[in-house]
Amino acid sequence: MCQHCRDVRVTVKPRAEVEGEDRPALCECIEDDDTRCSRTAVLFREERSVDKHLCDKHFDEMEKVRHDRGLVEPIDSPWIREKVACDFVQSPESPGAESARCAISATRATFWTYSLRMCLEHAAQMDEKGDL
Repeated sequence: MCQHCRDVRVTVKPRAEVEGEDRPALCECIEDDDTRCSRTAVLFREERSVDKHLCDKHFDEMEKVRHDRGLVEPIDSPWIREKVACDFVQSPESPGAESARCAISATRATFWTYSLRMCLEHAAQMDEKGDL
């Protein structure tokens, strides 16, 4: 998670309301004995937080690389509330040279997303812990 953006967004929805979640699936939670839960998943939990801050140039470059690799889903790009530097680091051009960090202020951000299909029992356990 970003040191400047401590905001983590968690959403929980019935799987029937989530696009692409129309087929039956098992819960993805791990039991106390390190085995996977065998109950049917009925809820979909998604956790999102800022991964990287990027200037427009490096954001566009990342989008192009993703597109060239066939990853056509666009990266999220919220506006930045706080002035932070671009997280892009240029690899050294020659052995022994130092890496160079971009000096431009970030204007865009990418997200880290973690999703989990859950049964009602595991959802209740997460709710008790305050993790839901």
